[in-house]
Amino acid sequence: MAGEKVWVIVPVKTLVEAKSRLSPVLTTAQRRQLAFQMADHTLCTLNLLLKKGLIAGFVTISRDPVVSSLTQKYGGVFLPEEPAVNPQTSALNAALTRAARWCNETYSPTTLLILHSDLPFLRWEDLANLLRQAQKQPELALAILSPDRRGRGANCLLLRPPGLLNYEFVFGENSFFKYRNIFLNNRGLHSIIYPLPNLGFDLDYPEDLVALLSCSETLQNPGTFTLEPGYLPVQF
Repeated sequence: MAGEKVWVIVPVKTLVEAKSRLSPVLTTAQRRQLAFQMADHTLCTLNLLLKKGLIAGFVTISRDPVVSSLTQKYGGVFLPEEPAVNPQTSALNAALTRAARWCNETYSPTTLLILHSDLPFLRWEDLANLLRQAQKQPELALAILSPDRRGRGANCLLLRPPGLLNYEFVFGENSFFKYRNIFLNNRGLHSIIYPLPNLGFDLDYPEDLVALLSCSETLQNPGTFTLEPGYLPVQF
């Protein structure tokens, strides 16, 4: 991105603990494999963006050594997750605060992109679209939020400059509404809600798995599949 130095932060939960809401339909081993496949897909997508020069780099933050190896495979930087100091802050948001501050101090990006790792239909073009949207207004302090398909969660958040929200994050239940309220209450902040179909499809509930299976012809066994780059092509 011309004139921009974009770094992406991807928080990844310990794989064996991931996707607990799918426990009624998947075994622990299947859920771990599913989480691994989606993280692999996400980091592979970021590697493509890196090779195309659209981002300067990406950081994963996790407690899982498998994620460290996966990050190295795709040319990213791994940051070990530490326990949250403030009990009022979720582990996810505490990890993001640490990663965002560390990334800003280490690499001095102009823009940060927070991206979840459970987006099976993510394509590099989706993120290129979002970055292009930011590039249309290069002089503005800007937040771009891409919600989930239910309109309740936030799957991707772009911040320019990185400290725009003081490194305070509110991901989790109903995070879309929380961020929307932050945007509405901050009159000096220019914000854009930017839904994209592929970014909107995260995998949290059994019905999401049903939709995933029905949309991808490559899926045979939920515990062993390999994800394709995506569907629902987005024009940009």
